Amino acid sequence: MDFSKLSVKSRLLVGFGLPAIFMVAIAIYSANKMASLSNMTDKLYKHPFAVSTSVLKIEVAITAMHRSMKDIVLAKDDNQRRNAMSALDDAEKKVYSQFKLLSERFLGDHAKIDNVKSLIIQWKPIRDKVIELVSQGERQAAANITKKEGKEHVEKIYQGLLYLEEFAFEKAAEFVDNAHKELVTTEIVFGIFVLVALIVVSIIGLVITRSIVVPLGGEPSRLSEISNAIAGGDLTSSFREAKRSGIYLAMAQMQERLNSLLSDVFLSLIHI
Repeated sequence: MDFSKLSVKSRLLVGFGLPAIFMVAIAIYSANKMASLSNMTDKLYKHPFAVSTSVLKIEVAITAMHRSMKDIVLAKDDNQRRNAMSALDDAEKKVYSQFKLLSERFLGDHAKIDNVKSLIIQWKPIRDKVIELVSQGERQAAANITKKEGKEHVEKIYQGLLYLEEFAFEKAAEFVDNAHKELVTTEIVFGIFVLVALIVVSIIGLVITRSIVVPLGGEPSRLSEISNAIAGGDLTSSFREAKRSGIYLAMAQMQERLNSLLSDVFLSLIHI
């Protein structure tokens, strides 16, 4: 762009407008990356965090159910047995209430969730058998099933839950790693963007400044001082700058010609 063909007003608008455009561009880029990081954080909360929390609640409820089965076997009277069975039912409800959230938030193979749910369903006949033996007074047989068959089945459920938990942790680590990479990339791009903006704005600012100052030939304050002096009749102003150009040069030449003209007039008056 040939700035010399632009008016001073246009040059100043370009000089102030470009930095403003760069600032807006940087602001838009920063806002976009902040939204991206916010989205990653939201995914981290909605998926891995929610899944791991839900799995933990299921594990606690399964443990409570298994403990209730032991309490049923060890109950000394019907009242203790009823309390243990009530606790068993409450814990079972808590288990199934978490599967809806798991199905919504789990990002892996949903067959793994179905497998865990199936194992919990398969556990019920074993529990019912233990409860029936206890009601028949066969405590030892009920205890043997709880300690062996029941315990082994609960361990299978824990193994299935462990897979879901490990998958959630791996997904969380993946989200955190992606967020870190996004942050590093943003910092690098942002730094490059700012550096390029500074260089471009500095170059354009220098060009615009030269396009305004060079035609003047000097500082506006100095030109104003000299022009006021000439207007007041003082033709002795010193033009100290080695390189004279533009208005500054024209004023120097004007002062020299005025001095020459006055000298000629003075000489003419003497000869008369």
